[in-house]
Amino acid sequence: MTACNGCGGAVATRFDRVLDPQTREEFTIGVCEQCGLGHTQPQPEDLGRYYGAQYHGGRHRWRVPS
Repeated sequence: MTACNGCGGAVATRFDRVLDPQTREEFTIGVCEQCGLGHTQPQPEDLGRYYGAQYHGGRHRWRVPS
């Protein structure tokens, strides 16, 4: 693993092999020993294919009060 993207601390392997339910690709999940930030390895360049239409179904939309 590499250095943490957030604080530069050491990243340790938390889960050696996980399977993405949407793409069926395998990844390693690491965690920073200093700040606890999680890391997916290898880090995908484009995250769009890992999140289906239901994920983007408007649940993160901001609503302005009337």
